[in-house]
Amino acid sequence: MADDPPEFNARNSDPNTSHAAAKLDANKIKDRATVWQLFFHADPKPFADFQMEIELGGTRNGKWRKRRSDLTRDGFLVEVGEIRNPNTKKMVKIWGVNHNRPTQPVQPTLFDQLPAK
Repeated sequence: MADDPPEFNARNSDPNTSHAAAKLDANKIKDRATVWQLFFHADPKPFADFQMEIELGGTRNGKWRKRRSDLTRDGFLVEVGEIRNPNTKKMVKIWGVNHNRPTQPVQPTLFDQLPAK
């Protein structure tokens, strides 16, 4: 309805559980936009998940990796190589922008807020 924030998909008359679910969905959209901004503005520099998490504030709860995974699954990011994680000494994948994907990965209202490259 008109009284709801634009990112929520619940009416004022809906139960609290619907509002909670809509807020979770809105947070995922915002987090996905944050991950996309990192890759978009750093392009052509790729990131491994551990590097991305450091750039985005050092959060290691997996939320950034999940949103990167969403962007990869949808074809906006692609694997571009491997590097060694200095903490684990294991080889890990690095991800970069897929330049062959013609559409944007976030809602236009969020994408339009990105500063020009």
